[in-house]
Amino acid sequence: MNFTRKTFSVEAMQVTTENIYEIAEWCGGTIKDNGDGFVGDPQAYIEVPVAMKNGIKRDKAFYGDWVTRTERSFKAYRDEAFKIAFEQDAPVEFDPDVRHEEVYRLVHEAMGDQHKATSGEGMTYFNRRVTAVRITNKIVEIFEGEMG
Repeated sequence: MNFTRKTFSVEAMQVTTENIYEIAEWCGGTIKDNGDGFVGDPQAYIEVPVAMKNGIKRDKAFYGDWVTRTERSFKAYRDEAFKIAFEQDAPVEFDPDVRHEEVYRLVHEAMGDQHKATSGEGMTYFNRRVTAVRITNKIVEIFEGEMG
């Protein structure tokens, strides 16, 4: 989903127990919890790397929070602050050629990841699964837009 802030647009995803791994991969963040590996832990969060002039700082994105991406950086927002600062963009009609190119890009990316995994370039099963889920979700979004 795309949202617009007063002067700029961002991509945004709200953190849930179902997508916490996907968002962590998307933003290059790290999942932190109480050490038992249970992501349903209400204290679990993503450490989101945020580019700053003097290096990188870390934002914490807990369940229900939003992680945004601009051309330059990621940032975490509490749900209330996000809803005040952003409004959802109107749906965009997709040109069939644009959809075709996006699906092609996603499939090409998946094939490259599969090649890395089978050629010993170090992609773990977990990373392949997260990537496959992310790509599948994107392809479904493209076709839902076509049918919606």
